[in-house]
Amino acid sequence: MSTEQSTRSYADHSAIVAFVRGASSQLRAWVAASWFVRLGAALGRRFDVATETSRLVGAFRMLERWIRHSFVYRWLTKEPDPDVIVIDLRETHTVGPFIAVLDRLAPLVERIWLGSLVRRATERVKAAPVWTWVADSRTVSLLAAALEPPRSPEEHGRE
Repeated sequence: MSTEQSTRSYADHSAIVAFVRGASSQLRAWVAASWFVRLGAALGRRFDVATETSRLVGAFRMLERWIRHSFVYRWLTKEPDPDVIVIDLRETHTVGPFIAVLDRLAPLVERIWLGSLVRRATERVKAAPVWTWVADSRTVSLLAAALEPPRSPEEHGRE
């Protein structure tokens, strides 16, 4: 007889195991019959019906369809053209000086930001559970992808 079979045989005849199994099944039956659980299930069903028949929810769904089928949304979410030309704006006469000024101001702005009340308030908002939902939303991820700089041709060739 293997140790697994002897352990299983011992557990099948154990009074403690039998008591725990009985208590567990009794607890499940009590929870299933509780008014609190029935109330939660009934409220959940009513909430489902309310959201399915709500005009406000219907309006938001229609707005979502309009946005998803709009030209701007499709343009922002389409796959990039594989023959994209990358221009380093720092080398242009138009945008280069502005970028140079921003590069010089960035350390100063960072020092001011690190000591600011606005930064502390922003960190508190970020720590809130709602912020996680917002940060993980498709809109924020698309916006982040649109604003990040393009990859260099060397990085593109490595993939």
